[in-house]
Amino acid sequence: MPVLVRLGGRDGLLDSYDTRRRLQRTVPHATVDLRPDAGHVRQGQTLPILEFLLTPEGTESHA
Repeated sequence: MPVLVRLGGRDGLLDSYDTRRRLQRTVPHATVDLRPDAGHVRQGQTLPILEFLLTPEGTESHA
């Protein structure tokens, strides 16, 4: 099942880089979008999440 994870590299609540490594290792179909300059709260996520949800499985966006 495709999974989308959007992380901020400056997150004060969790280690986003470690989270990305763990997800890449344990959730092979995860799309991990880590933005180095973003914090815990990332504004403007509606469109990227909607696009992910509307993209059929097996396409490039869910790789």
